Amino acid sequence: MLSFTLLTSFTHILGKPAAVYFPTILLTFLRLTIATITLAIILTLRKRPFIIASSDVFAFLRLSLLGVVGNILLFLWGLKYTIPAHPGLLYATTPVWTLMIAGLFKREIILRQKVIGVFISVIGVIIVMGGTVLNLNLDYLWGDVLILAAVLCWSAYTVFSKPYIMKYHPLTATFVITVTGMLILSPIGVWSAFTFDFTTIPLVAWAGLFYMGMFTSATSYLIYYAVLKEVQPTQLAIIITGQAPTTAILSWLFQGYDLSWIFILGSLLTLYGIYVTLKLPSTTRAALRQKSGASG
Repeated sequence: MLSFTLLTSFTHILGKPAAVYFPTILLTFLRLTIATITLAIILTLRKRPFIIASSDVFAFLRLSLLGVVGNILLFLWGLKYTIPAHPGLLYATTPVWTLMIAGLFKREIILRQKVIGVFISVIGVIIVMGGTVLNLNLDYLWGDVLILAAVLCWSAYTVFSKPYIMKYHPLTATFVITVTGMLILSPIGVWSAFTFDFTTIPLVAWAGLFYMGMFTSATSYLIYYAVLKEVQPTQLAIIITGQAPTTAILSWLFQGYDLSWIFILGSLLTLYGIYVTLKLPSTTRAALRQKSGASG
């Protein structure tokens, strides 16, 4: 999950130029096409099956609409109208929505320790990002609303995909969901590709596109699903809060943003919240594994 956090944190920075220069639907389609090719190569090398049971086709279609089409399309659309720091904070609220959705649909055992850990971690993120994010700026409002919608899609995707990741290998599930999203967008995506002038795209935007395709949609999605097989949705979602301090550090390294003692305090609080959520008693972990097996 450390590698997942690092890969996705870079997405907020490297994806910004691509979101500005490419039309949103075309960018999403190209990103999924690159991800599909990457996953197909990995599948071939690992000799994993490409198919799923016919009874699960519509379930994977719904998951693709949520986690791939909805999440990515809304994220890239919103990133066009906001700054890279804002998605870090908004995606840090993922465990809150995941906890609510999992509890509402009775997909997870909701423990007080999880609620406390989520609360601590989100407060830490707010402290980390508060200096640049909590100031109301109507120029970024539309972008932030779109990013929040993407977060809701991702939270639902995390909860509802758990039974299927218990049934299929993460590589197979990730490939099927990704290629389904690509096929959904292909009519508009292919038409956009033939009518768009690619000579206007700078190198930095191309770099962002290929990074998001190979490392965000392919590699990080695969890591996410592999970890989801071992933990509960809320436990996985809480780790996303680590994107906020990681994105801030990367922005400091590559874009000149300032860091302060408030950042250190918020980062430590975020990490402690993650620890509280993940560090469950052995008896509770056994009960969660039994619950996961029953739901799968």
